[in-house]
Amino acid sequence: MLRKNQGYVIRHIKTGDRGKIIYFLSPNLGRIAIYVPNAYKSANSISLNMFNMCQVTYYEKNMPILKEVTIKKELIVNNLNTQMFLLYISMILSKIIPERNPVNNIYTIVDKLTDIIYKNHAISYSQILVVLNLFLDTVIQEIGYEGSLPANLKYHEKHQIVETLSGHKLWKYKLLKEY
Repeated sequence: MLRKNQGYVIRHIKTGDRGKIIYFLSPNLGRIAIYVPNAYKSANSISLNMFNMCQVTYYEKNMPILKEVTIKKELIVNNLNTQMFLLYISMILSKIIPERNPVNNIYTIVDKLTDIIYKNHAISYSQILVVLNLFLDTVIQEIGYEGSLPANLKYHEKHQIVETLSGHKLWKYKLLKEY
């Protein structure tokens, strides 16, 4: 069965057969893994860069197989803080969000974050702090934290809660001062 979906590429893994597996985040499906045959030869390889918004058409099988991709918004990042921040967000999304589990609130934050970066090609240190705290709060609520969070939790405490709830040891993003 042929399906269409729009969302963000949040991770890609090279496979041994000139293909790759992309993790794709969409509002109605959540995270989905899609196999891309001949990914490095096709004209679509640039479209599949991280955090590009794409519309994908894929065959629904045991492992979805990409048929076609159309880029909707290409993200160009020229700042180390922004690159590291996007890697951190990508790692959380690809390891913690269950496959095919709708995550509308998280998708909305990712959408707003990419809009900021799309316009400015970077995100400031103060914006990173705000978005990071909002993102971690939303992830904690979406992955099943019972109760309410204290208002004064710091970033590293929220990171520990995410690690505990997910059962994954996560790479900790270190906020770099602006230079």
